[in-house]
Amino acid sequence: MSQSVVLDHLVLASGDLAGLIDAFRVATGVEPTPGGRHAIGTANALIPITVRGTATHTYLELIGPATPDTTLTEDFFGLASSGTPRVATFAIRSSEPLEAWSRRYRDLGREPWRISDLSRRTPTGELLAWRFVPPAPVPVNPVPFVIDWLDSPHPSGVAAPVIDLVALRLSHPDPAVRQELAALSPVIEVVDAPPALGIVLQTPRGLVTEADLTH
Repeated sequence: MSQSVVLDHLVLASGDLAGLIDAFRVATGVEPTPGGRHAIGTANALIPITVRGTATHTYLELIGPATPDTTLTEDFFGLASSGTPRVATFAIRSSEPLEAWSRRYRDLGREPWRISDLSRRTPTGELLAWRFVPPAPVPVNPVPFVIDWLDSPHPSGVAAPVIDLVALRLSHPDPAVRQELAALSPVIEVVDAPPALGIVLQTPRGLVTEADLTH
């Protein structure tokens, strides 16, 4: 599976997006690039990264309500139910079509498995549109969602990467799920524990983990 799969982006979610951006800037010395606003009420900021030194069109997404008073119309990443800063989940892209992933997730009894569409406008007004097998509406999910950017430019192109992903640490109590996750990428480290995600980044200010970004 790992030959056909690439890490697309890692999601850091918070009920206070401005605070998350500030924490990231302080911890890493890198300024996130504004991404835009989604129709569901969220906004994001982006940080392109390499993966163990290799450029793979991968990025970090910082996401939260567009303003403190915004009411979210959908519960992506559990943001409508939890504002706690956290590494919420991650996305992969694949050489296999989304339909194959949708069937696979359906056959595993995994929800959601139906393909959805979403879009956002960048600060310059460009429309980005994508299809995806959506993330589960929970605050933390180490099982990835799957994305296809169609003809849109990939969001990792907003800047040159100066941060490297050293490790993506996932935990899950189900051995079959752990095996599945470990096969996705060599950068993934999997342990037997309640569902959780962690990251190790090499940044201009040294090694940074999720604890440095979400305190």
